[in-house]
Amino acid sequence: MYASQALARQGVSVVLFNRDIRPGGLAEYGIFPIKHKMRQGLLTQFKRILRMPNIKYCGNVTVGQSGDIRLDQLRQAGFQAIMVTTGAQENNWLGLPGEDLVGVYQANDIVFHYNHLPERQNLNIDFGRNVTLIGMGNVMLDIAHYLKLLGRPRQITAFARRGPNEVKFDRQTLEPVANCLDLAAIKLAVDSAEREVSQLGSDVSGFYKLLTDGRRKAGDCDGKVHIDFHFLRSPHRLIGDDQGRVKGIVFEVNRLVKEAEKVEARGTGRLETVLTDSVIFSIGSRVDDGFGLPVAHGNYVTTPTPRYPVDGISYEVIILSCVQIVRISL
Repeated sequence: MYASQALARQGVSVVLFNRDIRPGGLAEYGIFPIKHKMRQGLLTQFKRILRMPNIKYCGNVTVGQSGDIRLDQLRQAGFQAIMVTTGAQENNWLGLPGEDLVGVYQANDIVFHYNHLPERQNLNIDFGRNVTLIGMGNVMLDIAHYLKLLGRPRQITAFARRGPNEVKFDRQTLEPVANCLDLAAIKLAVDSAEREVSQLGSDVSGFYKLLTDGRRKAGDCDGKVHIDFHFLRSPHRLIGDDQGRVKGIVFEVNRLVKEAEKVEARGTGRLETVLTDSVIFSIGSRVDDGFGLPVAHGNYVTTPTPRYPVDGISYEVIILSCVQIVRISL
């Protein structure tokens, strides 16, 4: 949307294709429902952009090798440039045994479900009483918040492959569920990880400050939902019952190492099994392999010799024809 606006302001005629009916992408289907001010502000801006006379919007159109329009058809249609701003559309599975069991979900499916994306709003989701979340970012907390709003007794346990200092959530997203945290259990988990953290010359004071700040404006928790965190654990495989439903998950215990100033997790070979009623992976997404552009490591492949370098950074993909194809990250 913002790229279209920037181009239109320079007199460029823009045709904007969108897979969904409504414009806005995650601003429409990815923001937690109670964040009304943020959502409405973005949608108001988008409506203003679409009223620009040299922008034509085409919604409910899938571009891809098996979509309504193939990328090579667009290249042959006379456009002088194609800008790909699809983001990461596909669920990022780890390829673990048991990922196809009933009760195993991706975070995107849950988020799109409670935001009423047409193709996801009628999903039949059975979380059960004991929910395991893989990943420790803002989306994980949004899902915990959603489970809290459902008003049923649940134990929610989130697992991170690294330590407390590498969590990716912020205070604002923590606040609605901060009073649901099982602080005693979380302290045990932090204490267990503290040795690994201290070996890297750090401490866990920043993590505890994040929890303290989040609880200052915390929303109410009626005691039905309890949230726990565990660290230094990577999923190894999922275990199913006789009916094909997930009943447990095996984790590998990790240690922490620092490589080029970045903290990484390395497996120790020691395995632990955790019983659960459902598993939700909140570990990010990848680009669509079937879109029509070369892909490596979950991203579109960019050229090392861009025709139009900008400040030494270019998002031009490998040129597939005489038409220039550009990827922009917004």
